Amino acid sequence: MAELYSEDDLFSLPLTEEELALVSIVRDYDERDWNRIVRERKSAFLAAELFSERRNAVSWFELGGDSRVLEIGSGYGALTGALADRAGAVVSYEASEVRSAINRFRQRRRKNVTICNSDFKDIIALASVRKFDVITLMGEEVDLSRLAEYAALLQEKGRVILALPNRYGLKYWAGCSYADKNRNLSYFPFASASSDLPSFGVTRKEVLRAANAAGLAHAKLYYPYPDHQFVRAIYSDDFLPDRGALTLNSFSWSGERMRLFEESPAYERLLADGAYPFFANAFFVVLERAEIDSSGDMMIHVRFSSSRASRFQVRTEIRLGSDGRRIVRKLPMFPEGSAHIENACKNGSSLCERFEKVGVNVVSGAWKDGFAEIPYLSGMSLGDRLAELALSADWAGFNGAFSAYCEKVRGMATGPFQPTNRFREIFGVAAVPAGLSACDQVDIDFIPQNILIVDHSWQVADMEWTFDFPVPVEFILYRAVFYFELDYPDVAREITAAGIDLLRLAGVEKLTQLFAAMEYWFQNEYVGIRDQNFTTLQFADILVPSRERLGFLKRCRRFIGVARDRIRG
Repeated sequence: MAELYSEDDLFSLPLTEEELALVSIVRDYDERDWNRIVRERKSAFLAAELFSERRNAVSWFELGGDSRVLEIGSGYGALTGALADRAGAVVSYEASEVRSAINRFRQRRRKNVTICNSDFKDIIALASVRKFDVITLMGEEVDLSRLAEYAALLQEKGRVILALPNRYGLKYWAGCSYADKNRNLSYFPFASASSDLPSFGVTRKEVLRAANAAGLAHAKLYYPYPDHQFVRAIYSDDFLPDRGALTLNSFSWSGERMRLFEESPAYERLLADGAYPFFANAFFVVLERAEIDSSGDMMIHVRFSSSRASRFQVRTEIRLGSDGRRIVRKLPMFPEGSAHIENACKNGSSLCERFEKVGVNVVSGAWKDGFAEIPYLSGMSLGDRLAELALSADWAGFNGAFSAYCEKVRGMATGPFQPTNRFREIFGVAAVPAGLSACDQVDIDFIPQNILIVDHSWQVADMEWTFDFPVPVEFILYRAVFYFELDYPDVAREITAAGIDLLRLAGVEKLTQLFAAMEYWFQNEYVGIRDQNFTTLQFADILVPSRERLGFLKRCRRFIGVARDRIRG
């Protein structure tokens, strides 16, 4: 059942060209090089199997070091290693001989992995010796009709964890194809060619109905974003996205896609109407027999900063305690990242006086055993406040709030700026023009989205990007404009239409070329986003809807009518 394939045996199987490439990379390169190889080869298949951010799909739920995990539908092993690194033992079931053989080869150095592609009765036999603590179903096809069969393999307090595409996910309405079918609008919701029923994905009601029938009556739903395969954030009904959070919508991992409408503005309206859970692109579902233990805290939101070099990769969790209070935790995603988070805690303490001088309160985090814990601040961000003022055309209020922010940033200056060697190393510029003002210890991420307005006071809690050498305060102002326009594109259009130039208002309009080069170097060379960021990879063209495709859309009107009726129902 678990025999290892030799390399000769593996290459004797009928492997496709993509499968041969996958095996060759696993054989010839260290895992730390896989992201680079994927970027060079521009292969969606290889990205789905090898890109490091795939691990985010299983790193968010708790696994004890002695946990026994059953992975059903393990495929080529994109998630098997990530599970094995955290669990005591992993049994991976994959019906395909080729996929299971490749996964065996891929996990050949891990001693706690058993891979099975024979009759499922072998899995039942293993469970008869010791049942599983966790069962994951995260493959391409999840058969909900077999949930009762899988539930029988669980320990009494075990969990089943599902990853499922949402049939009504917004990206499908917008013209994205599903999985690797490359069928585009044939996967438009409700557009099954043979019947009125859709041919992919599930609905929230279907999941809960199947779980109840299987005796797994207690469910917790999460909403991974952008989807369940390449996860950047996970939301829940207890913590839904903020304005401007859902902007990673243009890429397609599977075949062609069309851009029938801009998804980011659509998300903004759905969030305002409370409709995001219905249109989320995917679900993570945690199922248990008994009611989920509420004596401890519960994860309600996760954000992965995994597009960085490993020493900067951070998982940020928001947890809900049994007393109803929220707490923020920051955890390193790799051992070498501990120093970065620990330094952020120290930076908060050291910057208190400087921020208090300009009327901003700093909430410091505490470094505990392997993670930082930070009080959760509840309030509107200054970024959201500026967006609110702009969308209501209160330009006097907008200019006043933005000018107050600029005044606070300039108020932190400690003298004229002179570049140091450390500055040149991190920001990649050899010379800067005269006349800039410096702050000798500053958080360059002091931007409106990171400032919370709590009882009319400004508060900050994240000192992650603080440096102990002088940085121009004008650079902070540039970053504030750059990331505001990036996070609020619809608001930026309204501001431009009103004749307001934010760069001019911030007084940095003549420095944009210098600061853009600094930001590029900082993000790509120092933070490491160039080699890690999957969202910059576009494997398929975005198609302009043709006359034929538009005709197909017209034929889909009746299906859209069905969708509308079901949503209203």
